[in-house]
Amino acid sequence: MGEFEEREHAYEAKFAHDQELMFKARVRRDALAARWAVSKLGLTGAEADAYVQAIIALAVQKDHDQKLIRKLLADFEAAKVPMSEHRLRKHMLEFLEDAVSQVQSEVKG
Repeated sequence: MGEFEEREHAYEAKFAHDQELMFKARVRRDALAARWAVSKLGLTGAEADAYVQAIIALAVQKDHDQKLIRKLLADFEAAKVPMSEHRLRKHMLEFLEDAVSQVQSEVKG
């Protein structure tokens, strides 16, 4: 294998690795967001666990982020929990930052 092919293979492997880590971080972000939402919605026990799993299951759907935001906003509205889309998106960015840090530390560790 020539040097060019080796570089191309290394680049493709890094890209695949980065995509896998980002997917794991997004799923972790969703879990963090779901646990936060559970506390805001007042859910406990099996109901809270089921809610977290339902949120995490959205990760494989097309337009995942938009569906997640819509679901959380609708659930907050139904429970009469005040939440704006802007505030929710800000929380989601914070959860993503935490999730990326967690996933990176797990990979390094």
